[in-house]
Amino acid sequence: MMIDNNNIAEYGARLLSFSIGGTELTTATGTSYNANFPKLFHTDYGQRAINIVLVFKPHTQQNGMLAKMHTVALQKSRLDNLLFGNIVDISLPDGYFYRCVLNSISNESFDGNCLEVTYSFTGIRHLSLATIKSSKLYCSSTVDTDCRITATITGCNDNTRLQFIMSYGSNSVSYSMDKVNSGDVVVFDGINCKVTKNGLNAFGDSNVVEFPKLHPGKNIYIAQHSSPLKVEFVTEYYPTFI
Repeated sequence: MMIDNNNIAEYGARLLSFSIGGTELTTATGTSYNANFPKLFHTDYGQRAINIVLVFKPHTQQNGMLAKMHTVALQKSRLDNLLFGNIVDISLPDGYFYRCVLNSISNESFDGNCLEVTYSFTGIRHLSLATIKSSKLYCSSTVDTDCRITATITGCNDNTRLQFIMSYGSNSVSYSMDKVNSGDVVVFDGINCKVTKNGLNAFGDSNVVEFPKLHPGKNIYIAQHSSPLKVEFVTEYYPTFI
């Protein structure tokens, strides 16, 4: 088991068991007078309850129960410090990652040699970062997903306007950046909520009102700029699932 790329073995811990709850759903429904069936207005999805049971053993040989208790409690405290007050990415043996927040820690159970404890989180299931080099892509998420779009500009005159439409199904959103030059790298980053040009803040030169998201299924970038400007798109996102 890994927490933000840190192996829990570094803290003398091993995974004993885990459980993943279903996604929390909130629905708004209603019925009119004498209606046969309810009407569904909308459904909002939330997070999953994730419970993880860890067992801690002393890193080094310890003589006496008190010394063992002291050692494993210190190892656990160091792991707790990694979790407290942070959003962490946890990888589990089911092959998924869970972006989590720690909610509670159970009482510590010490059997004279090992310390057992249960950590309770809420989080979202996802896979590792996917990178697609194309203006057409298929999003494997089952929910709308934050993404990072990197546009590399070539073959244009100075201070050209970059403009493209992000299309999905019958819906679309337009993105633009003023004053781009050949060789510029423009990033519309919906993962970290920023817009940059060549690594510098360029939010003021863009038309961004909402940061980009991918929608489940086909997504297409349609250029609106004039020739000879050329754009190479690279999209990054974490496939995310209800």
